[in-house]
Parts: sequence; structure tokens; C-alpha cells
Amino acid sequence: MNASNIIYRKLLAGFLTICTFTFGSTLVFIFGFDAYDSLREGVIGITLIIAFYATPVILLYGVPVSLIIEYIFMKKMIVSNLLYIGLHTLFGMASYFMFWEWGVVYYGLIAAFIFAIVDRVLSRYKMTDTFIVVSIVLPIGLYTLFTLLIAAFG
Repeated sequence: MNASNIIYRKLLAGFLTICTFTFGSTLVFIFGFDAYDSLREGVIGITLIIAFYATPVILLYGVPVSLIIEYIFMKKMIVSNLLYIGLHTLFGMASYFMFWEWGVVYYGLIAAFIFAIVDRVLSRYKMTDTFIVVSIVLPIGLYTLFTLLIAAFG
């Protein structure tokens, strides 16, 4: 496997993880803890807050850790998806040392789990330009549609 394909895949997995994690966390917040007067303000506000914290952690910590795990797997010829996902999830617990809060560990575990699953799924596909563009535009488009629907009916 080409090194540039691995890096593209990891960056794309990071981006899709940010989108998935932010969208999922926003849904949990909306249906569980809506403290805003308007649902519209709640969606936009909580999405920005979650993305603000999740993006640098996933891109600056998650992607390099995943590259190291990938390197170890390539050298040792280990092909167990369960071990791969488990290692990512274990390193997701390190979010405690970034924020010194145990509540954040759950978010780190979930984000690392999502990252590992997305990366495993992406590893089955060839990283063509069209695939990368569609993978970036589709989540942004879905989120925009979601926000517009909430703005119209919320």
C-alpha cells in the first residue's frame, strides 16, 4: 500500500469521524439536554462547540496515533480488526490527560471507536480523487440539510 494513500485515508477518516462524532453528539444533546430557548440556536451552538474541541484532538492526536498503529500492523502482519479497533479505543482514553476530566474519556473512547471503524471501512476502497471529494462533500451536505430542516421546523 502506498504511503500517500494511507495518509489520505487517515485524514479522510479523521474528517468523517469529526462529522459523525459532531452530528451524533449534537443529536444526543438535542434530545437529551436541550437548554436553549430555540432548537435552532441549540443545534448551531452545540455543533460549533463540539467541533471546536473535537477537530484539533482528532486531527493532531488521533491521526498520528492511527498512523503509528497502522505502521505496527504493517510490520507485524496482524490483520485482526478487533485488535485494531481495540488499540484505537485504548488510545482514545488518553483524552483524560488532555483535559484532566474523566467525563471526557467517554467522548474520547467513542470518537476513537468511530475513527477505527471508519478507517477500516475506508481501507477497503481505493483513494481516488472522486471518492475523496464525495466523502467530504456528502457529510457537509447532509449536515446543511439537517440544519435547514431544523431551522424551518424547529
